[in-house]
Amino acid sequence: MKENFKAYFLDIMTILMPGAFLVATLLNIESIKVLFCHFFGPLKTDWVKAAVYLGTSYVAGHIIYMFASMLDDIVYEKVHPVFWKDKSLTAYIIKKKEEITGISSRKVINAFKWSCAWLLKNQPALYGSVERYFAESKFFRSLSVVFFLSFFLLLKTSLDFWIIAITLPMLSLFSLIRYITQRQKSIETAYHAVIVSSKASFPSSPDSKVLADISRYNADVEKKAPYERSRLAITFYQAGVFFRRLSKSLQSVFLLNKLDLAEVADELSFSYEVRWFTDDAAKFAGILNWFRHQEAQLGGNITEQRTDEYLVIPVGKEMSVKQRSGKIEIKKLLKRLPDCYSPAATITGELEIWEKTGFKHQPDVNSFILKLFSTKEIGISGFNWKKIHKTRMLVKAASGKNGGLQLFPPSERLASGCQVEHTTLDLGDNKILFSFAVEWFGERTLQLYDPLIKEICGSTKLEEAESFAYNRLLEKYF
Repeated sequence: MKENFKAYFLDIMTILMPGAFLVATLLNIESIKVLFCHFFGPLKTDWVKAAVYLGTSYVAGHIIYMFASMLDDIVYEKVHPVFWKDKSLTAYIIKKKEEITGISSRKVINAFKWSCAWLLKNQPALYGSVERYFAESKFFRSLSVVFFLSFFLLLKTSLDFWIIAITLPMLSLFSLIRYITQRQKSIETAYHAVIVSSKASFPSSPDSKVLADISRYNADVEKKAPYERSRLAITFYQAGVFFRRLSKSLQSVFLLNKLDLAEVADELSFSYEVRWFTDDAAKFAGILNWFRHQEAQLGGNITEQRTDEYLVIPVGKEMSVKQRSGKIEIKKLLKRLPDCYSPAATITGELEIWEKTGFKHQPDVNSFILKLFSTKEIGISGFNWKKIHKTRMLVKAASGKNGGLQLFPPSERLASGCQVEHTTLDLGDNKILFSFAVEWFGERTLQLYDPLIKEICGSTKLEEAESFAYNRLLEKYF
């Protein structure tokens, strides 16, 4: 009973632990984390978080297990004839299997599977030991794949994980070695248990014909057996089905499944954003002066004038749609973080995670919107577009080589960083507003930019009541 419990526990861990490690690694990649939040929404209680994490890990573990099983053919079947050349033990068991079952074909049932079945029927306690070694080999087989994948995934994250990342290839190699040795140990243990438990006597030397068949199988049949090729083919087929279904699911999530391929979004990105609005120009005067100073330092080119047209959508839909010269940008709120953004005592704002989808020039914007959404989905009865004339000053920031922050003009392309902007908005009818916004993109480390935000704001007091996104601005003024 104790051995069975160990085997069952190891079988669960074989799936769950590699899956949990991979999920934890993926969640260190910001875009994956955002997608995770998008699928599951806000998880407010610890037990729900734990249940979602375990469930996701379990599913990921099964996917890993499917691909890791290919190592049996790719690695183990190639390695074990080199390190375990003596086939006498295998020959004894094959001869015993043929005498009892009358089946000589390995394709129908091989010696190891027959040994496990025989022990399960006649010696369950001994079978428990075999199963434990076999479960350990499967566990380390999955771990070797996870460590290998995690090495490349962690290289895409911040430098904080590089020390961990560089140890993973070695851990993957150690896991691979452990998988091979434990698998061989499980096979030998099964064979020894059959010999010891069998009441029949065995000859002093194995059958020479069986030994010759084993050698011939290792040298030739293993490379050509349709059984082995079909096993790999089935694995690849299952993987192909999975990824095709995953692709369709993602298209459905992003509401792109109604479009032709030529009309699929040109850009898809995620960002953390916080912004404030005021109608008091004097309040943001200090912030505006900072941008004017940076314009001189960066050689100009940080100011842009443009007109954006926003589709008025009920604020409860938590999204915004805007167009400019036929180009469309759709923003959907993924999550409003429970904790306010507050880099200083005088600064408090509502931090939100947004998904941005950009589309190429469309000659008929309204028709294109209807390809993405029904009017019911976005809560409108018709298309009510409102023009907002903007004068925006924007500066980008990123971590410099010396560890400090470096400022760049808007034209600079950065993989990760932060952009700050001061915008004057003309809503028409002599209604002028002023906005200050902060947006983090790429691999985000929000606290890294706190000193910059404090410097820009100075003594300006930014309050949570003034902090909201454009969808709420439209609701308030239109």
